[in-house]
Amino acid sequence: MRRPAPFAALVLLVAAVPAARAAGGAGADILRAPVSARFAALADASTALGEGLTSIHGNPAGLALAQRPQAGTFHREGLAGAAADVVAVLVPLPTISTAVLGTSLLWSRLGQVDVLSTNPDGSFRDERRISAGSDLLVSLAAAYSIPRQEGPYFNLDLFPNGPDHHVGVTARLLRSTLTEQYTAHTLCVDAGYLAVMPSSGTRIGLSVQNMGSGLKYKKELDSLPLVYRFGVAWPRVLPRLLPSPPSLSLEAAADSEKTVFARFGLEWKMGRALTYRAGYERTKKENRWSAGIGLNIPAPWSGPMQMDYAIAPIGSLGFTHLLSVTCEFATPPHRASRKETEKAVPARKFL
Repeated sequence: MRRPAPFAALVLLVAAVPAARAAGGAGADILRAPVSARFAALADASTALGEGLTSIHGNPAGLALAQRPQAGTFHREGLAGAAADVVAVLVPLPTISTAVLGTSLLWSRLGQVDVLSTNPDGSFRDERRISAGSDLLVSLAAAYSIPRQEGPYFNLDLFPNGPDHHVGVTARLLRSTLTEQYTAHTLCVDAGYLAVMPSSGTRIGLSVQNMGSGLKYKKELDSLPLVYRFGVAWPRVLPRLLPSPPSLSLEAAADSEKTVFARFGLEWKMGRALTYRAGYERTKKENRWSAGIGLNIPAPWSGPMQMDYAIAPIGSLGFTHLLSVTCEFATPPHRASRKETEKAVPARKFL
């Protein structure tokens, strides 16, 4: 066997780090990356934008805005073979007209690295190519729209012109493997709140993500990236000046490592089918831009099918590419009674 250059192996190992972050990352890093091409194009300024299926990995309160069953898939491609895939489904509950359940399965791979083995005397023995790591994340989410009516313990009609209120929670089971040698498991929880103004569609979102004990591979505990997020979104910006006004999303976030994020997202819909997106994220150490496009395709067998694409740089090493497909299905006959509730809790969709 030809002896490989040690420098080549070093390059692969260094490249695997940013690739891992771009495609899901090792250990708890999988919980940081957006799991939606739409949100990735908006620099993840999504706390106030989430609605339906994409909220399983964002603000779970947005799940409550789904009116019909949904199914979708997501793919992310990074550097050095790093990738991530997701399948997800969502179902409004027929027995509780303001509640929605969703679940997803995410599998990420960090690519492969070359490992060089030596003999006791320091001479080269062999070369092996192994997996740099992988993650398996199972999520179960539930959301509830609080009806606009007087209850036994509270009365939301005190503010008849106020927002509609939605709450949600997501429980996750994470299994992480590093270099085919170390494996760790953990449980974590996300919680979120979303307020939607019925008249204007303006949204305010709050969420706390990744509440859990952390991952323990051997003896050291790798803490989870606890994140606090606050966002505001407007469905129509400058409607008097623009014939087709864009939507705007602003977000501030802070994590357990004391990193503060400022995010900006803009969506501009052209006609009924095409949507352009751009996003910008700023931290103390770096700035990041992103962009994407969305295509709405009518489907005769169900509701509309949404296809989204996003691109974002990985420092100076290259780009990560993301693709999402979401299908909305016709409401079953036994869901007809939900219409009465929807009049009291209207869903405001962005684009």
